[in-house]
Amino acid sequence: CNVDEITVFFPISDLFMNKVIWQIYNSTAIKPKMNFNLGYSLTNYGDEIIYFDEAQKVPLSRTARLGYTFDFGFDLLLDKTKINFFNYSFTAEADDILVNPRNIYDEDLSKNYKMYQGILGDINFSKHLLNLESDDKVTVHKGHIFNFFNTFILTVGSFDGRGYNSNRKTHGLGFTSIGIFDLLSNKVEDPTLKYFFEHFTIDYFNSNVEFINGRDINFDNLSIHFRGIEL
Repeated sequence: CNVDEITVFFPISDLFMNKVIWQIYNSTAIKPKMNFNLGYSLTNYGDEIIYFDEAQKVPLSRTARLGYTFDFGFDLLLDKTKINFFNYSFTAEADDILVNPRNIYDEDLSKNYKMYQGILGDINFSKHLLNLESDDKVTVHKGHIFNFFNTFILTVGSFDGRGYNSNRKTHGLGFTSIGIFDLLSNKVEDPTLKYFFEHFTIDYFNSNVEFINGRDINFDNLSIHFRGIEL
C-alpha cells in the first residue's frame, strides 16, 4: 500500500493577527488563533495485481482524498504560561475510488479501457467540499471538534455517499492530560516533576459510529506516551 500526501498550511493568526492580544488583568490575557489546512492524499497507487493471466489483471483500490480543516480558538496567557483555552475545528473530506468499472462484453470499451481515473476522480471541490453534498461515487466526511483547555474533547460528525444508503453519524468524548500537565510544569520547581509534566501524556477517547438501524459501533482508546523528546 503506497501513500502520497500533500498538505498546505496557512497560519492565518500568525500572518494577520500576531499582535492581537486582549488584556483582561495585569498578568492575564487572551490571544485569538486561526489556521487553515488543505490536504490531498493518494493511496494504493502501485501496479495492478496479476494472478494467472495478463488480460485479467486486477487493479488496486486506488483512492483519492481531498479535504480541509479550519481551526479557530483562544490561548489564555497567564504570566509565562500559555494555555489552550478553547479550540474549534471543522474538517471536510471527500474520497473517491479511482478504479474505472470495466464491461468485458463491450469490445469497443475494452479496447479503449483505462483502468484508473485521474488524480481527483469524480471529486468536485465546490459540490463535495463547499456544499458538502455526496453522491453514489464520492463519500463525504464532516466533523466538528471542540477542545476545552486542551483537556476535554467533544467530537460530532457524519459521513455518507458511495457505499452508504443513509447518512451515518459519529460522536465521541475524550480526555488528554496535555493542558493540565502544561499548567503544572510551570508551577512546580522540582526538575524531575517538571520533566515528567513536560514529556508525559495520558490520552483517553471514546467514540461511536452509527452502523445500522440505530445501533452504534463503539471504540475505546487509552494511550500513554512521551512527547517532545530530543535524541
